Amino acid sequence: MQTILLTGATGLLGIHLLKEILTNSDSYVHLIVRGKDDDQARARVIANWEQFFGEVDIYPFLNRINVVKGDQTLVDFGIDAQSLKLITKSIDEIFHSAALTEFREPLEVVRNVNVIGTGNVLCFAEKCSKLKKVHYISTAFVAGDYKGGFYENDLERKQGFNNTYEQSKYEAELLVRRYQKLNFNVIVYRPGIVVGQYGNRLTNNFRMFYQPFRSMAQGLFDAIPIYPHTILNLIACDTAAKAIFLLSVLTKQHDVFHIVSPQSVPIMHLMRFAGQFFKYKEPEYLDPNKFDINGLTPVRRKILEPYVGYFTFKAIFDCTSAYNQLISRGFKYPEINDDFLSRQFNYCRECGYIK
Repeated sequence: MQTILLTGATGLLGIHLLKEILTNSDSYVHLIVRGKDDDQARARVIANWEQFFGEVDIYPFLNRINVVKGDQTLVDFGIDAQSLKLITKSIDEIFHSAALTEFREPLEVVRNVNVIGTGNVLCFAEKCSKLKKVHYISTAFVAGDYKGGFYENDLERKQGFNNTYEQSKYEAELLVRRYQKLNFNVIVYRPGIVVGQYGNRLTNNFRMFYQPFRSMAQGLFDAIPIYPHTILNLIACDTAAKAIFLLSVLTKQHDVFHIVSPQSVPIMHLMRFAGQFFKYKEPEYLDPNKFDINGLTPVRRKILEPYVGYFTFKAIFDCTSAYNQLISRGFKYPEINDDFLSRQFNYCRECGYIK
């Protein structure tokens, strides 16, 4: 029986990681969750679990969960000295999933959560006398605007960034690499574009994949820039969590894994499928070299700018190491097809996010 510390359990990926840990091991889990007190933090976790896994009762697992009110932007998460001493003596592994995934926030705001917060987690890890591994959830989009094959051990490739989220996660990985050089065992997982559950299609985060389609359904843009050969890698949150948990069991060294499906979606197919699904007039798709974003109103530019890089994305994620280890254990990525897209978009329509 291991003791695990998990951050981000109220997030889309974090709650699915918690389910994987609880249902596939006998581990005891400490959760660091924001709230006014431990009870409110605990209630947030239970509410999030019930949103996604209503058919799976959380209460049989509660004897293996300790929810502690804490904040990753604070040293030692801001928890009291007695709790800190008890927790650090017991931790075997840490999963750091918490992050701010907002594209439009100023860099300093995102950096405070994603970089300083990661630094605080790593400093906390140094105090854990039994610690074997730290599992850091990054993003494949640390590739930024890099063009060409981006490999699992790649990081510093002179890339620029499409938004403050990408830059902050890149800076956090630089910090992780410094700890790895100190022989600190940190494993990095880089998911592609994380969307709702594969079958049930539920999500609690519409910020990343879904937002551009909402803007187009509202008729905000007559034209957008598109590189027609762009392909996007979508991965369901439950699929990503299963892959990460399985790799966390298999790996013993500080590896980097791209958590990306072997199947990608061509950007033009995705755009046209969304337009037909939601029955909106599609914008004109322009050559990026002929599109002047400065010609948009300030509001429209603010909405579109963080996403332009994904409409013109030219990196290809290699996932050889992750894929080989996963298939050796019988793991298979599910189909990313039109049925999958329909389920994701149906949920947006049913909950009123995109009309």
